[in-house]
Amino acid sequence: MPTTRTLEIDAPSALRMGAFLVGGLLLAAAGVYFVHYGRLNHDEGWYLYAARLILDGQLPYRDFAFYQSPLLPIVYMPFRNTCARGSKPGGGHRLPPAR
Repeated sequence: MPTTRTLEIDAPSALRMGAFLVGGLLLAAAGVYFVHYGRLNHDEGWYLYAARLILDGQLPYRDFAFYQSPLLPIVYMPFRNTCARGSKPGGGHRLPPAR
């Protein structure tokens, strides 16, 4: 006769899972709040623009002014082509207003 096993969750594990669930919900709520009411940070566009200049063969500090570490545009290079191409840094991709 086959035996059936029941899944037992002890109190500390249930408490930990509940804390992670509440923390995840708070994080999601904060994300939704900042998407709707947060201020736009324009720095990422300049980082993408610097990545494009480096891909075009220019060097930061010598060929164009850049105030961050020289590795940052290299980190942003894979994301440079994720947006539609356009005249603005990052390809000019804009999201519609949240309101």
